Amino acid sequence: MGTQMQEYVHDTSNLLDGRPAPSPGVLAFADHGNNFLTTGLNVKLLRLSGRLVWVLSSEPPISVTMEHMLKAIIAFSVMLFTATVGAAQTTADSPTLDRWTEDRLQVFDAVSVNLNDFVWIARPVVVFADNPNDPQFQRQMELLTQRFSELAERDVILIADTDPANPSAVRTTLRPRGFMLALLDKDGRVVLRKPSPWDVRELTRWIDKSPTRIQEVRERREAGTVVPGISN
Repeated sequence: MGTQMQEYVHDTSNLLDGRPAPSPGVLAFADHGNNFLTTGLNVKLLRLSGRLVWVLSSEPPISVTMEHMLKAIIAFSVMLFTATVGAAQTTADSPTLDRWTEDRLQVFDAVSVNLNDFVWIARPVVVFADNPNDPQFQRQMELLTQRFSELAERDVILIADTDPANPSAVRTTLRPRGFMLALLDKDGRVVLRKPSPWDVRELTRWIDKSPTRIQEVRERREAGTVVPGISN
């Protein structure tokens, strides 16, 4: 207990790919001389002389481990921080997501869409064809837009792709053959592929039976929120 408290400084600037440093934060581990603790650690993110560093200090000591355990903790923390910042920047830099958030009653060209931007946010419904004049494509778009609001209530983003000569990332990922209707769940999984048009009633029934939809309806009901399209 009489050992003087020390600080352990770890340079992380090479791990963040030039991203700006966040405000200093506090976690809970610790260092005390050659002994490292499981609680009581202050972890701060600071920029010193243009370099981003973690600064760790502790009081009082609780349990003893080796120095490499602290280094492993730091490395793991940096990995989580980097992933979080990357995801936040991706979302912030997505004009399509912003447009959809402002107005869900519009059709998006697949060229402008990154499906990863919508994971755990929306349910992409993608309509493919080899030509915009394909009768099945035109019929499918008519069916979907006639009851657009019911899709919007279920967090659906409607995407169209009719240009196989210049394949979008969405087309490359889903690999349709001619006309195809595809539904992705909020976790990013493809849960439905149809070779012929479906109406909104069939599509919303499918969505309402999905585990993610059932869970979100339950959570909204528990919060006292009216769920559009569901008998409350």
